[in-house]
Amino acid sequence: MRSPLQHCQRRAPPVATTGWSYYRCETCPKRTPPACGRPEPGEPAQRRPRGRAGAEELSTDRAWRWHFAYGANMCRSVLVRRSVRPRETGRAATLAEHELRFCHRGGFATVLRVARGDGAGPVHGVLYRVTTEELRRLSTYESGYHLEERTVTPYSDEGGVAASPVRAALYVSNWEVLCADKDLPAPAAYKAKLLQGAAEHGLSAEWVAHLEGLPSIDTSGARLPRAYFDTPSNLLAPLVLAAAAAGAAALLMALAAAP
Repeated sequence: MRSPLQHCQRRAPPVATTGWSYYRCETCPKRTPPACGRPEPGEPAQRRPRGRAGAEELSTDRAWRWHFAYGANMCRSVLVRRSVRPRETGRAATLAEHELRFCHRGGFATVLRVARGDGAGPVHGVLYRVTTEELRRLSTYESGYHLEERTVTPYSDEGGVAASPVRAALYVSNWEVLCADKDLPAPAAYKAKLLQGAAEHGLSAEWVAHLEGLPSIDTSGARLPRAYFDTPSNLLAPLVLAAAAAGAAALLMALAAAP
């Protein structure tokens, strides 16, 4: 088998395309992957995914995934800006034994598990059918979150027929970005996004009323209070820096004392 470099010896700088990075060959008519060169006839083209650090690594054994959105991703406009276009209209659904909180760093929404029978929940949201690549792309925007699979139940249809539960991927906050105060008010602008998404997909009147009744804080022209950033990651950062400085000082003293 010939080396890919035998197909072309010169490559122009990388060409950025949505989700991937390619090199444009100066002598061949096609764009080629970073490995350089077109594959041999009958071989699949190799592509290298491109994304921000921390993007969730998902199994690619399924081309389509159910994604349960409960925050700003319920809005179609937000998904479009993030180059995600679900293949069918979002379906209203519920996530049992969880409750919606705004204790993710910066006042963003997250879901926390609750004990069965304590009267909290369920969380209402929108069920989308997206590709694995779209879900990976969406993860690049979800700082401090990771994907987990949970069982969600779509709303019953207009005839009252109950829908079967499905396993869906949803974003859950990492422990290090959860605020110490779990009862923070929702930022007003962010809360408006949730109400917009709920209206677009016909979430229940009870859930809309619940969202409208949530306390909120107006952040227009002002910074969020410090409580919205009181997370383990922010608390540990000064300690880590101090430990690093102490270690560097000890190393310098040891080097100075060495013969």
